[in-house]
Amino acid sequence: LPAERYTAHLQGTANLQESVERLVDTGLRLNEQASSDALHAFLIEEVAELLGARRVLLVLETAAGPHIAGAQVPEGETPEALLQVISPWLDEARHTRQAALRHGPDGAEAIDQRSCLVAPLMAQQQLLGYLYADLEGLYGRLHDGDRDLLATLAAQAAVALANLRTQEGLEQQVAERTAQAEQRADELALINSIQQGLAARLDFQAIVDLVGDKLREVFSSEDLSIRWWDDEADTVVQLYSVEHGQHLPKGPPRPVGATNAPTLRLLREGVGAWFGTRDEQIAAGLKGAVPGTDWCLSIIAAPIRGTRRVLGIIVIENHEREHAYGEADLRVL
Repeated sequence: LPAERYTAHLQGTANLQESVERLVDTGLRLNEQASSDALHAFLIEEVAELLGARRVLLVLETAAGPHIAGAQVPEGETPEALLQVISPWLDEARHTRQAALRHGPDGAEAIDQRSCLVAPLMAQQQLLGYLYADLEGLYGRLHDGDRDLLATLAAQAAVALANLRTQEGLEQQVAERTAQAEQRADELALINSIQQGLAARLDFQAIVDLVGDKLREVFSSEDLSIRWWDDEADTVVQLYSVEHGQHLPKGPPRPVGATNAPTLRLLREGVGAWFGTRDEQIAAGLKGAVPGTDWCLSIIAAPIRGTRRVLGIIVIENHEREHAYGEADLRVL
């Protein structure tokens, strides 16, 4: 065929009115998306249909670098490979904050070139990411009007994305505060139940057993001990000791000097701590398991405070998993 026939599709111009109407509809639908994932998928579909693009990427700026949030590529290709190729163009858009159109390779016939568009997603002077689209000459050619369309769509998408992020952030804050309130309510319920038991029982060991049993229930733990400090004799005695759900016999008082460094800090300074792994325990100065017991994977301990000094400590162990405890658990304990 003569060139003017097999390249006729490259000369066509888009219907401007139809494109504007499509953009208005797209803008309305962008703000109807209920989640970020839905918005990302909708954007990819809209760019592909609006421009007839073969490849479309939605790349978002993150603290860890560019992140592919959505993609459409031909079979046999990968979004990651495409992102690597177009990274210099994204860097350019990061500096210019302008949409750009390229045709390449240079010097080739139009039908052998690929049209490539990059448009930054800007909202309130903040760069959120980029939209990329391309089309081989075999299927068509992108023009300046297409660049302007993508730039307009990118501006609409950036506002919708910023609004959605704000909304999701507020929802997350509400959820976190609700969870915190529920956690505090559970903590107060725990303390209240123990106080009720304290009021009903005057026997010292019965109080210790009540606290130990209740804490095991709350922490879903089969490994807990309550240790009392006799400051005059400077010894520590096990008042309550359960391992793997079995009560262990009380051993003789142990000199404080024979205990490990974290226990000494608990008694002397009254500061609780947790260790998520055995390596962390060793680094902190723990000497492993007490003779006759198993070595746990993670551990947490809190002081029992009196009016003038620390009276003892409560220790909870976990033999099933590492990093079983954290700051919230220490506060409760």
